[in-house]
Amino acid sequence: MARTITPSWDPTATVSLRIDPARGELTLFDDGEEATSFRLQRDRPERLGWWRREGVRARVRATVGEVVCHCLREWEAEQEVLAMTRAAISSVQAGGGDWREAAARLRSQCSEARRGRRLSTLPFQKLWSHLAGEDRPAEARLSVTLAAERAGYRMPDGRADTVRLLRRLGLAELLDGPRGVRVRNRFVNYETGLALCRALDRDPVELGL
Repeated sequence: MARTITPSWDPTATVSLRIDPARGELTLFDDGEEATSFRLQRDRPERLGWWRREGVRARVRATVGEVVCHCLREWEAEQEVLAMTRAAISSVQAGGGDWREAAARLRSQCSEARRGRRLSTLPFQKLWSHLAGEDRPAEARLSVTLAAERAGYRMPDGRADTVRLLRRLGLAELLDGPRGVRVRNRFVNYETGLALCRALDRDPVELGL
């Protein structure tokens, strides 16, 4: 049976995760809209594993670690994804040849999934929206300058580096050198995640770090 998980860290109550073991799906919703969707395929050896929806019909292969990352550090969701993956492995491991190789690849991904140090920027963006939102009284509103100072982001002259903070949060564009295009951060590493927790004055444990 499908179920929905609403992250406890989200003060805006606009993020949710829908897990459907019967269909082998994990869907991330933001503001009521589908943000990202994954499906576990097991029909052919070469397709065994998770696939991310791209556009209306296309799907792109995803690692188990990528799917776990989109669970936004929600333990129940992560465990459900791993359980679905292991069930898929068990259902095909009796097959030989290509099935055995595909199952071994997926099993390896499972063992590495929670060791990944990549974090989604979405939780930090939601916290920032809550703490710095225009609907808050001016005296209670978090300023970008104070947040940058808390994170330890400073320019050579000592002033708070607010641009760096907004880029880390995924709220300002940065230049992707190899591609030569401007993009917004969708993920940060673990160390940057801790810095953003300091910026937002949040205990990392609240976000599952």
